[in-house]
Amino acid sequence: MDTAKNTAQRTQNKLPADRPHFGWVLLGLLLPMAGLMLFLFLRETRPKTARAAGIGGAVGTVFWAGFFILSLVGSYLIGG
Repeated sequence: MDTAKNTAQRTQNKLPADRPHFGWVLLGLLLPMAGLMLFLFLRETRPKTARAAGIGGAVGTVFWAGFFILSLVGSYLIGG
């Protein structure tokens, strides 16, 4: 029984740390497709990291879509 407990602890210690970092959010904001892809790849093994990347990707998508729409409206108002 003791051996199984030690083996479980060693296995748990080898797993990568699953902590959300601002870097994943920033990557998702700047490159939304990368953030959404990281979310899909990491959602089962590292759920907290995946959530941070997914939030960054979702917010980045909304931001860049809004920026694109505002650019279109602005160019229409200035040029037309």
